[in-house]
Amino acid sequence: MSREDPFIERVSQSAKLVNGHYNIGLPLRKEDAEFPNNRCMAEQRALSLKRKLNKSPQFREDYVKFMADILDKGYAIKVEKGSQDGSKNTWYILHHGVVVGGI
Repeated sequence: MSREDPFIERVSQSAKLVNGHYNIGLPLRKEDAEFPNNRCMAEQRALSLKRKLNKSPQFREDYVKFMADILDKGYAIKVEKGSQDGSKNTWYILHHGVVVGGI
């Protein structure tokens, strides 16, 4: 292991068991890291997903069912519009639907 990047130590210090699942903090080199603003890219990805959902009723049905399951299990949470603070440590996860097994 590199002394300059003690990944294992950071992960070990932040690991917690929550509702039967392990959570770890992001192993950032600096606690006060600043991320570039990627909101525009996330919005473009969402628009692309919206077009795909509108084109395929079956894909939309499968996607809605899958997302409801993810939310019900607590693997993800719904973020209310306007709750983001827009700070320098905000990062938007680019989202898209994937068909497993092909068509």
